[in-house]
Amino acid sequence: MVVGFTADDCARRVIGIDASAKPEQTHEQITRIAKQTAELVDLGQEISCATT
Repeated sequence: MVVGFTADDCARRVIGIDASAKPEQTHEQITRIAKQTAELVDLGQEISCATT
């Protein structure tokens, strides 16, 4: 979703639920996956992720 919204130049926030109760690890994992996906699909722009 993060990469798709970025590709469509859509300023959207993606809100998720963290059932593991480890928000820092979850945020790192989502950021890593989004950046790797952006690279795989040749997005051509930086993925930025906010924590708020």
